[in-house]
Amino acid sequence: MDLSELEVIAAQLLEEQKRHRQLMAELTRIRNELREKPRRDEKDKKFHTLIGVHWEQPRELEEKAKVLTLEDEQLMKSTRALTEKIVEAFSSGALTVPLDPTQVKVAGNSHFRYRSNATFPKSVQALSELLGLPIPLTVDDVVIEPDRIQVAESDPYYAKEKIVEAFDKIRKTVALKLATTKTWP
Repeated sequence: MDLSELEVIAAQLLEEQKRHRQLMAELTRIRNELREKPRRDEKDKKFHTLIGVHWEQPRELEEKAKVLTLEDEQLMKSTRALTEKIVEAFSSGALTVPLDPTQVKVAGNSHFRYRSNATFPKSVQALSELLGLPIPLTVDDVVIEPDRIQVAESDPYYAKEKIVEAFDKIRKTVALKLATTKTWP
């Protein structure tokens, strides 16, 4: 899998996680209203009895809570599937990182830009969340950013070697995480 494909999957995942947070906020609000509902319903019933009008208990909140709960369950299934794709991509060893092979030396460090000046903010963010590391991701002497990879090495051969070693560590860490945890958010 290419990092650009992973960028699309990561964007979908992040969007679904955002939607999940919104759904949870709405469900929390509705559940709070449902807790208050018996007290309010009793007062409404007494009021309607007092004024001589038939009162029927409203069911909109319960129905909305059911719909949102079902939507959230579907969203969680989709989120798990997307997360598994990302985990598989990073742990498989078949991930292609489209780096420009020529380095740019800056203050004794090597900078490698992605080809065609591409950026991968969603992929880096997804990997960051997966590993529990802040952005930019730092693996030994390698700093992975959305627009480039920096290596604390000026020699081109050793810089490339360190990048390969960093991605190998990432692959092993994600594979270990996959092996120990089969349920994802």
